[in-house]
Amino acid sequence: MFARTILEHLASCAAEVGLTKQQAYTLHLLAREPGQSMSALGERLGADPSTISGLVDRLEARGLIERHHISADRRVKVLTMTALGNEMDTRVEALLHERAPGQAVLSAAERKTLTELLERVVAPGPEPCSRPTR
Repeated sequence: MFARTILEHLASCAAEVGLTKQQAYTLHLLAREPGQSMSALGERLGADPSTISGLVDRLEARGLIERHHISADRRVKVLTMTALGNEMDTRVEALLHERAPGQAVLSAAERKTLTELLERVVAPGPEPCSRPTR
């Protein structure tokens, strides 16, 4: 239930600035880890290469990201944000925080504490779900 609420909130905030939730999350990842390869981004998003290629094509067409070849291996393309991409990420981030579900019931101090706790919880990154062993 909580995850669904957060995903719906992300989709709503992203749509407000003309992005899909996948596009907004991609910008979020690239803003925090610039210079990722397309394959690394695909692994982070759990998407196949054709899906990543289409996603990157759309973001690049809008001027939000750029692809660059690295000199060591011309087949590898790394992704960087443009100024417009950074601006868009900042706008989505602001909307996410301003309109976060349940914020109205918390005081300013409680919201600050909640944010700090959530940042600590997710700082190392999500751990993959493991399958139960039999």
